[in-house]
Amino acid sequence: MNRYAKALIVTLVLVVMMAFQPLSAQINVTFRVNTATVPDTLKETHFVQIRGALNGQDNVQLPDGKVISWGSNSDLVMTNVGGDYWEITFQMNPDDTLRYKIWAGFDSENGVAYNTGWESDLIATNNLGSGNRGFISGNNDTIVPVQFFNGTGATQEQMWRPYESKNDTLAILFRVNVEGVLESGRFNPDTEGPLGVRGDGGVNGGVLDWGTTKLILSNESTARANAFWSGVLYVPKDSVTVGNTQNYKFFIENDDAGGWEDNISNRTFVYTDNLVNNTMDTTLHWVYFNDKAPTGKVARTSTINFRVNVEALEGIGMFDRSVGDSIFVIGPKGWTVPDNFIVLSFTSILQEWTGGESFTMIPGDPIYYKYYVKWDESRVDTSSDNYIPGLDLGAGWEEPGITGGGNRIHYFEDADQQTPAGDFGQEVQFFDGVPGRGVITTPITVTWNVDMRPATDPNVNDNPDNLFVPGEDTVYIQFDGSLFAVTQGMSPSGENARLMLTDDDGDTIYSATLDLQVPTWYQNGFIITYKHNGQFFSNGGGFDKGRRYYRYVHPLEVTEDGQVTWPSEFTFMDVVWKPGSTLDVEDAPNLFNPVGIEDEDPTIVEQFDLLPNYPNPFNPSTTITYRVAKTTDVELKIYNVNGELVHTLVTGKQKAGKYTIQWNGVNDNGAPVASGIYFLQMKAGDFSKVQKMTLLR
Repeated sequence: MNRYAKALIVTLVLVVMMAFQPLSAQINVTFRVNTATVPDTLKETHFVQIRGALNGQDNVQLPDGKVISWGSNSDLVMTNVGGDYWEITFQMNPDDTLRYKIWAGFDSENGVAYNTGWESDLIATNNLGSGNRGFISGNNDTIVPVQFFNGTGATQEQMWRPYESKNDTLAILFRVNVEGVLESGRFNPDTEGPLGVRGDGGVNGGVLDWGTTKLILSNESTARANAFWSGVLYVPKDSVTVGNTQNYKFFIENDDAGGWEDNISNRTFVYTDNLVNNTMDTTLHWVYFNDKAPTGKVARTSTINFRVNVEALEGIGMFDRSVGDSIFVIGPKGWTVPDNFIVLSFTSILQEWTGGESFTMIPGDPIYYKYYVKWDESRVDTSSDNYIPGLDLGAGWEEPGITGGGNRIHYFEDADQQTPAGDFGQEVQFFDGVPGRGVITTPITVTWNVDMRPATDPNVNDNPDNLFVPGEDTVYIQFDGSLFAVTQGMSPSGENARLMLTDDDGDTIYSATLDLQVPTWYQNGFIITYKHNGQFFSNGGGFDKGRRYYRYVHPLEVTEDGQVTWPSEFTFMDVVWKPGSTLDVEDAPNLFNPVGIEDEDPTIVEQFDLLPNYPNPFNPSTTITYRVAKTTDVELKIYNVNGELVHTLVTGKQKAGKYTIQWNGVNDNGAPVASGIYFLQMKAGDFSKVQKMTLLR
């Protein structure tokens, strides 16, 4: 065979091979969709799908086997990749034409309320028309720019944005759902609003402000009636630092309840490097205002009748209505003093302060509140006979030990009239959680013991660079929001409410003994402050139970007719230093339960023991007695039948002796627990004992 014949054969082979070779390989196409603009409560666990046709044909198989269809059987189901972002990658051939729309639902069959799941029409690219999106594949793998679901109700460009792109400016889309507060009756868009955003300014954006609403949100007309409000914050790029956290909350203008999302921590997002230097925009996934989701229940109107007894306030000389002192409720309508006061009046026949207020709410919803004493201005006038040394007119908030200083909670009832449950099983509540029986009028010496060893441990102390140094640093009990402190000639809070502790034997257990000025009362709330290298460090804080320690003087005797005998000397339950707002709150002794004086010497105890509680079954409280044979760490905890911790009664070091404590049928959050069987466990060194208690509501 000559060379010309060989060349001809090679040429024919190449032609045949090319006949069976595709012009080019399939390409990968990645679509990304942002659903921040879906006018409904679409979540990350829900369903987003691309539905459409390929090259004008429905139900067509793509090169990778996926089916594209205008129906629910379309295989182009997207995966959530965080927040409102969804993504899918599939294969196409070069020069294929895809016509499509985005469909959103709670699952593959149930679309969102808007347009049965379909987005509104688009001005399609490449003259494809018919209100659909269009995409023509090329010869290379392609990542299509982010597309926003068109929930505007108007025809939009295919690559429209819910914000304006500006040079050197970041766009942040905020979105909030208010259905829960609409349902509860708190927010009425006809008389209140609009909604806005408040938060950090300065280096964290330079735009928001906690005192003024800088971003006003608009009601989304295509969403369910008045449900969604949204708006775009434009932040100058040079006003932020990459990595900074932006704190914010949503706020209702002209709101009787104060406007704030008041039962949640600050909301946050981070100015990431990608946001600041790449995308220049972000959408924040929608949230419920105050994290309150709708329940489907119907709000109703009811009058809440507040009742509070101030006999203990009068008993310590801190209240006299004849000179102009008065009592209010704060919280249900907001926490600004005095703008959100609910006025109470003195009812002589009951010897209580009472008042009713109408609320429209969902039954079962919580109402947070406190009582507030407004003293007459003569109380701080040194020339007046009404003067009270150390008093601060702004310290009128009650700080009830029975809630650990936190807010009182009443759960809204399905009734025309309702009254919050009384304290200690009584019909009435007591200011600061202290009944008149809690006033001490006889001389008494009290001792606090504080274990500071945890403050020396870098694994415990939240100020590891400023650990407590025994023998060098100074330690104080610092009374906090405490009228007990005022009875002792101190201020109710701050540096003038400190009592120095000492450690005479060098065991890092610091103590203070004080001959109390009487009259005073049996409850005191405080934090621990130590001075290290000229700086003061305190634990506690926040607004919930555990923001301060609470300790009580226990009576020797409470008679059937309510006469209380107090000891002449008393040592409070030991205090263990802890960081943060997880401080121990001792349960208040129930002075309405008779307690007898024991014939035996309570300090002579030969063995550990947990005695049967009395009464049992009980309602609303029971008395628990236990014996400690030697100084050791003691725990008394209550568990439900599932073994879950319900309430901690005692935790800390205690000296040898006989102890009595009450459980008022509440959990660690101060909320009443349901009827049922509970288990009380005592641990002290190697000793452990469990006994059953029955609560009958």
